[in-house]
Amino acid sequence: MDDRTLFLASMARVAEAMDAVGVPYVVTGSMAAGFYVMPRMSGDIDFLINPQPSDKPFVAKILAEDFFADPDVIKEAFNDRSMFQVIDPNGHVKSDLIFWTPKFNPETVFQRAQTMRVEGTGVKVIAPEDLVIAKLIWAKESRSELQFRDVHSLLQFEEVDSEYVRRQAKVYGVGELLEEASSERYAT
Repeated sequence: MDDRTLFLASMARVAEAMDAVGVPYVVTGSMAAGFYVMPRMSGDIDFLINPQPSDKPFVAKILAEDFFADPDVIKEAFNDRSMFQVIDPNGHVKSDLIFWTPKFNPETVFQRAQTMRVEGTGVKVIAPEDLVIAKLIWAKESRSELQFRDVHSLLQFEEVDSEYVRRQAKVYGVGELLEEASSERYAT
């Protein structure tokens, strides 16, 4: 199997685990961008998750059964609302499961998610507009050229609702970064 196939299979497995315990999630990051524009491989798959505290034992159990995952680290991440990692034993693909933060409205993100067929599984993927905003928020903190390039590329996707992106960029205080990312400087 090639790397992309391994990543997609692992993405489907993590999504199935989250669906099995009823935890809202979306795939985000460069793997999500690959559903809309030219894929850029990174070393992992990012999932934005919004579990309830009562989900902790179920999430820890199901992930520890099917993935290389430390149940204690998972439980600690629940307490801190931070992130944890799991590694798929089939191909050793790493996934970061990141708890939503007040920086980004998860209800909107989860409602607007698009379901994509991946390895026969319906996987919820962040909408391209919300991915633009998420990447701009990350770029605000990191000033990462990769984030700006990803945003520039996503803005070229014909189905992106540019008005929605502009409104949300103002809401999240990243309007100037949106303008910067729109420049040809970040064209690939």
